[in-house]
Amino acid sequence: MREYARLLKLSPPTAARILRELEKESLLISNKQGIYLFFRSQRENFLCQGLSRLYWQNKLFDITSNLHKQILFKRIVLFGSLSKAENYVDSDVDLYLDIEKREINTSDLEKELRREVQLHFKESLNNHNLKKNIEQGVRIR
Repeated sequence: MREYARLLKLSPPTAARILRELEKESLLISNKQGIYLFFRSQRENFLCQGLSRLYWQNKLFDITSNLHKQILFKRIVLFGSLSKAENYVDSDVDLYLDIEKREINTSDLEKELRREVQLHFKESLNNHNLKKNIEQGVRIR
């Protein structure tokens, strides 16, 4: 809670009130460990999932502009754990590119996102489970 207050430049009582309100709305879950109270997102909440999808869609839209040009303005879809709000700090970024498989340098994206980027191409649609996951993803471009 103190970290949240510090980051937002709020007093700890104000931060606590806001976090409790978000918990009442089922957006956060609290967990008391000793004298400390920790909060995390309620991933099963529909609104929380939507906010996560919007966050990643917005973040990736700006930083994929060069990639979008490189693949001749074909479709880019975010899928996997990030698109489902099931991600962790070390989760990778799964992107589907609507092109035939080819070598694409992802180092700039990985540096910007501080995450590994996995690219998937048209061939991935041959795998039924992967195709379904891609279809349920978030279109970035």
